Amino acid sequence: MQNLANAPLPAAPADHDEVWAQLAVIARRADRLRSQIADAAAADGATWSPVMSALTTTCRELRSALAAVPVSTSAEQSRRVVVIGDLRVCRDSRDAWLAGRRLNLPPKVFGVLEQLAADPFRVHPKQELLRSVWDWQGTITRTRSLDTQASRLRRALRDADPSGRAWVVNRWGVGYALLAADQGAAPAVAA
Repeated sequence: MQNLANAPLPAAPADHDEVWAQLAVIARRADRLRSQIADAAAADGATWSPVMSALTTTCRELRSALAAVPVSTSAEQSRRVVVIGDLRVCRDSRDAWLAGRRLNLPPKVFGVLEQLAADPFRVHPKQELLRSVWDWQGTITRTRSLDTQASRLRRALRDADPSGRAWVVNRWGVGYALLAADQGAAPAVAA
């Protein structure tokens, strides 16, 4: 099997985000297939170890290839993929990757991440997040929905980040930011 991490990438810099988005979709499908085969093997009692081994290797190589794709500076492409340090958020495939690992995020948690990643240092008011992610209209008086999803996002990012960095910051009474403005070096944001 060819090592996907060493596969040549397109020469045109504007294609990098497109390549990354397509690889993200393929990696997600491979992970899903691996999960389905594991379920089938458990149900049938069949031996699927060669197939599982090959898929595990393929998934690992796809993650390595994703981490190796350079970031495009094209404004049109960068609106579809947001890159903040080791975090990549692909709006097309609705996938997020941190330090080469795909984050398995439910739709609402991904929606919160997508909104926060659009402007990572800004504190996004809760009312704004509820309107954009949940499409709620009018004044929202009391709900814990956003807090619950933000907590799930915080946990997913913390678990995937080898440095244990705090990605989601809660500003009490105001809202959430992806990064604290005082966290030091500014991330490379392409959005």
